[in-house]
Amino acid sequence: MSTRRDRIIRALNFESAARVPMDLGGMGCSGISCFAYPRLVEALGLPPRPPRVHDIVQMLALPDLDVLDALDCDVVTVFTVYTEVTNAFEEPQKWSQYDFGGRLQALVRRPQDFRQLPDGTIEQGESKAKMPPQAYVFDIEHAGQGLDYLDGVELPLMNLSQVREDLKQRLPRTEEIRETRELCERTRNATDRAVFFDGLHAEIAIHAHGGIGVFPVICLIHPDYVAEYHDIMIQHTIEKIELTLPEVAPYIDIVILASDDWGTQQTTIASPAVFRDLFLPYYKRANAAAHRCAPPDTR
Repeated sequence: MSTRRDRIIRALNFESAARVPMDLGGMGCSGISCFAYPRLVEALGLPPRPPRVHDIVQMLALPDLDVLDALDCDVVTVFTVYTEVTNAFEEPQKWSQYDFGGRLQALVRRPQDFRQLPDGTIEQGESKAKMPPQAYVFDIEHAGQGLDYLDGVELPLMNLSQVREDLKQRLPRTEEIRETRELCERTRNATDRAVFFDGLHAEIAIHAHGGIGVFPVICLIHPDYVAEYHDIMIQHTIEKIELTLPEVAPYIDIVILASDDWGTQQTTIASPAVFRDLFLPYYKRANAAAHRCAPPDTR
C-alpha cells in the first residue's frame, strides 16, 4: 500500500501516482497567511485555534495535522529559517501567545521580538520591519516603494569583507546540527508524509539589501559588486550544506535551496539578463553542493 510519501516521491521522479500530491505549508512558497488560516479551519469544520506563525516576515501559519488530514495533504515540514519547528507532531513548549494589535491572537516563538507602536503598527526586532494596522505582512523601508534616485538617494553598498567575517559567525555549530538532525529524525518517525526541509536557502534574492526598490538598481549599476556579494553568500550556503545535509538527509525527502519573487503584475522585477548573469550561476553552485553532499540513495 503506497503512502503519502510515496506519492510525492513518484511525482518528483515523473512517475504516475494514484492522484496528484497535495501540499499546504511544506515550504514558505506553499504556505497560508496566518490571517486567512482561521477561516480555513472554520471552513473545514475543525475546532478554532490560534495560528502558529512560523514565518514572521510573510506571517505564514504552520498548518496543523488535522488540517493536513482534512485536506489529505502529503507533506509535513521541518522549518529552520527563523526557528526550528515541525508540524509532524505537537511542540507546545516552543510556542507563546502574542496578540497582533487586537487583529489576531496567535502563537509565536519569541513574543519579545515584537512591539506595538502608538499608531497600532507592529515593529519587529532588530530589523525594524513594520506591519501597519491595515497590512498583513512585515515590510522594510523601500521594499518596493518608489524612490527618486535624482534626490540624493545613496545605494546601500555593504562592506563585503565585513559581510564575509560576519557570516562565519552564522555557520551552524555542532550542537545546533545535532538538534536539527534529531528534529528531522523524530519527524521522519512520526509520519508517513514526505518531509520537506526548509532551512538551507541560498541567501541571495532580488530583494536583498535595500529591498526590491533598490537592489535591482544595484545589480544594474554595480554588477561586479553583486557578483562578489553573491559569491560570498553562496559560499556560505555551501558551507551550511556541507555541515548539515549529510546529517539530515536520511530523514528528509525534499530540500529547498532557493526561492525568489521576480514578477510584478506587468513584468519582471529585473531583466532576464540580470537573472542569467548574477543569479542563476550561484543557484547552480548551491544545487551542485547539495547533490554532492547527499548520500546517493537520498538524492
